[in-house]
Amino acid sequence: MSEKEKEALVRRYKSNIRLNGRYYIFFGLWAAVRSFMMLTLDDSILKEAFAEMEVEEAIRGFVEFFVIVVLILIMLCILAIHFFVGISAIRYSRGKSKNRIFLLIAAIDIIVIVLSVPNDFPNGIRASAIAAAMVDITQVIMLGNMLYSVIRIKSLTEAAKE
Repeated sequence: MSEKEKEALVRRYKSNIRLNGRYYIFFGLWAAVRSFMMLTLDDSILKEAFAEMEVEEAIRGFVEFFVIVVLILIMLCILAIHFFVGISAIRYSRGKSKNRIFLLIAAIDIIVIVLSVPNDFPNGIRASAIAAAMVDITQVIMLGNMLYSVIRIKSLTEAAKE
């Protein structure tokens, strides 16, 4: 393989990393919106959760408020992780950062997503469950492509040094 071909491949892989970083940020925004919609539009989720708790009526409002605050904080943490990985991938693709901790987080996220796909089908196979599973699978493919691109860039640059 010629030097120009290697440089073209490196540029393509860097472009993949940059695009996947942007898409990962988008998926984080979508996850936050989806969670918010599930909590606000389908109040049966919260009612079911609160039905399981044995809470005195006097403090029930406080407990509901506390649970909602905790859920919002969890959503914000997920959003922060998506922004960190996405922005780190974009910076890495542009050569502005050599920090690769975002790859570890992306690999962990792949594992978590793959293990959670069966949870998309709590009530059997429905259109909404299939759509959620497809979004999760798309995210796994995107993160896998990001990891693969980083590995290929590393191997191409090492081959160029030899």
